[in-house]
Amino acid sequence: MDPIHGRGNVLEKLPLLRSMMADAGRDPDSLDLGLFACPPNQSAIDGYAAAGVNRVAFALPAAGVDVVLPLLDRYATLITG
Repeated sequence: MDPIHGRGNVLEKLPLLRSMMADAGRDPDSLDLGLFACPPNQSAIDGYAAAGVNRVAFALPAAGVDVVLPLLDRYATLITG
């Protein structure tokens, strides 16, 4: 499952999703959850991780290398700690 940040409150819906998984006989702890367009800041990443999100993806603008490469460098520091 890969929801998109900014399209409703993803974290608010996780308990319902986990409950539905349990009702269907699936282990809620086996949920592999990613989030697209995560805000590129450590507090957002940490908040999603604490809620059980396994991976995040950051959005990039359709721009030249002079814009995109610095963003990639910044994002790399967020994911490598």
